[in-house]
Amino acid sequence: MEACYPDKKATECHPIFIIGAPRTGSTLLYQLLTNNTEVIYISNFVNLFHRNLFAGFVLNGLLLKGHRRIHNSFSSDFGNTLKSGWNAPSESGNFWYNWLSKTNDYEENNNISQKKINRLQKLFNRVMALYERPIVFKNLNNSQRLPLISKIDPQSKIIWIKRDHVYNAQSIILARQKYNVSPNEIWSVHPKGLSPDDCSNEFELVANQIKLIEEKIREDLKLFPEENTLTINYENLEDMLPDILQFCGIKLDSLNMLRPHIKTKNSQRLSSEDWNRLQIEIQSLSLPQ
Repeated sequence: MEACYPDKKATECHPIFIIGAPRTGSTLLYQLLTNNTEVIYISNFVNLFHRNLFAGFVLNGLLLKGHRRIHNSFSSDFGNTLKSGWNAPSESGNFWYNWLSKTNDYEENNNISQKKINRLQKLFNRVMALYERPIVFKNLNNSQRLPLISKIDPQSKIIWIKRDHVYNAQSIILARQKYNVSPNEIWSVHPKGLSPDDCSNEFELVANQIKLIEEKIREDLKLFPEENTLTINYENLEDMLPDILQFCGIKLDSLNMLRPHIKTKNSQRLSSEDWNRLQIEIQSLSLPQ
């Protein structure tokens, strides 16, 4: 399929990456930014063609009458939006795992070949040139891949979404409970240096997971121009939405359409005993807000 579309002149667009720890509101942000706005994204339909992403975008335009349309997907099952339809935004883990390891995301920063980097550069540029719009990616494993992303496109834009650490940790604990994750097993993003054997309990494991993810993000953001990075808080998402849209090159006339879908909420859902234990673990790490 790619051969049918010759190389165009270099696009002026650059990819946008949403990163952060699990359960910070990243999926909601992804859904907001891609709902009938001036960006492109991997939909559930396009993700069917994760081995040939360019073909997926071309077919999406032909069969779904253009990529820019309202998906109205503002709910998910821990990031999974399949129930919201084919045009809902996908995390597309399959696409990234076609290129990268499923186990050591941080090692790929040094081990991926220049040939793969060149191919990813070409793919991203072709897709963006096809629509003349930036592409938004949301896959939280990319929080550990920023050095690699800087090699693919050093002008990439990075949005780091954070959440109050105690509520963030609580949400991860609840997800672990839903999926019956063993107390000595890491769920979701595996940051470098995190070992369940070094943690005395599940609360300590989750607190350190957040800590290590954020430490690596904070360090790796230095690889990008300061004006290409934006740090936001889940709790202030509605207030920051105009700044986020401008950062992504999205027209502010989308504000009134998107704002009603922002429903952020922090509330205690664990037992008082577990809540207190979690607070103690988070406070012991002195995490910067």
